[in-house]
Amino acid sequence: MPRRRRIGRLAYGPPHLYLVTLRKRRRLTQARLAKLTGVPQCTISRLENQAPLRPTADVVVALAEYFGIGVTELMFGPDPLARRERAHQAAS
Repeated sequence: MPRRRRIGRLAYGPPHLYLVTLRKRRRLTQARLAKLTGVPQCTISRLENQAPLRPTADVVVALAEYFGIGVTELMFGPDPLARRERAHQAAS
């Protein structure tokens, strides 16, 4: 089982765990997220459970837009260096 590390309130690890974390942070069920994004609940479940699935661009874009993150961050997890740079810029 891959190890997860906690940074702030989010648990980062493999990308499928990041999607679970984003969803749970907003206190959403898979069914509710499906209604809000138009992505089928079974697709969300497969993405979260790391089933062999190649999501279409529409699915990835819909989820990324809902969470307010980039497609790359959704698919590959957050870039810790980019987060540090944003935090540093905000503090300046």
